[in-house]
Amino acid sequence: MSDPDSGGSGWVRISIRAGSDAREAAGAFLFDLGCSGLVEDERELSGYLPEPCNREDLLIRLKTFTARLDHLFSSAAPASAALSSVPDEDWAEAWRSFFRPEQVSADLLVVPAWLPTPPAQTGHVILMDPGPAFGTGKHPTTRLCLREIERLSAESPDASFLDVGTGSGILAVYAAKLGFRPVTGIDIDPEALNWAARNIELNGLEREIALSAIPVEAMDRKYTVVAANLILAEILPLLAHLLARTEDRGRLVISGILRSQVAAVESGLPGDIAGPLHLSVEDEWACLTVGIRRVEDRQ
Repeated sequence: MSDPDSGGSGWVRISIRAGSDAREAAGAFLFDLGCSGLVEDERELSGYLPEPCNREDLLIRLKTFTARLDHLFSSAAPASAALSSVPDEDWAEAWRSFFRPEQVSADLLVVPAWLPTPPAQTGHVILMDPGPAFGTGKHPTTRLCLREIERLSAESPDASFLDVGTGSGILAVYAAKLGFRPVTGIDIDPEALNWAARNIELNGLEREIALSAIPVEAMDRKYTVVAANLILAEILPLLAHLLARTEDRGRLVISGILRSQVAAVESGLPGDIAGPLHLSVEDEWACLTVGIRRVEDRQ
């Protein structure tokens, strides 16, 4: 395990090498550390955290985690981890080098904005330059959300849409392309909002999507569909607010969770408000859609 000198700005890359059977566990661990998105190649899985960060604590946690991977999974080579610095000026190229066009569904292709769109493409195309906000459709949690929004668009014509923790803005962009109106993306991270605005502009949707730094608990209007692609530790404290922002007979889409965490979300749903559930999964990740049925709807 390596520990390069830490810097006061830029990014720290956390890389974990492990067998294919341990990749999902490694991804969940990086999300729990606070990484908003992951990069995966044949050799390793990497996430990024902004500087400054506590590298000593990171190294201790990584050492403990890789030892646990070796205990739980029977890979040929032992798991290993490393930290490395990525200066701000090298960030864009370091991040961009991993991405290629991503066919999310039969009707959706996500294309990095710096690459040409493949010829003869049918269906929707989203151009993305995620920067440090992540969100390119490459990770299962984002793909699950995009497919669910696609499914719900067929069920809910003329529906409104709220993207909580919009990040790169990819969910809001696809909702607008599918015809949701109005579409709002919120995030408490100003940098994420800057990148979301760039991606909205890349897709020509400045008039269709509104961005805001207002937290979901401070909002007062409701939406037909509310999407929250976060992590469990963020979802559970916000669950009541997410439900409150969803219209009667609307849908709350929750992603960023593992299959094993679905029960924890379901246990936090009040019986007098939550209706039918729809679950979709990819690998070890899950997307849970809650159909809202409040007491007044059933009288």
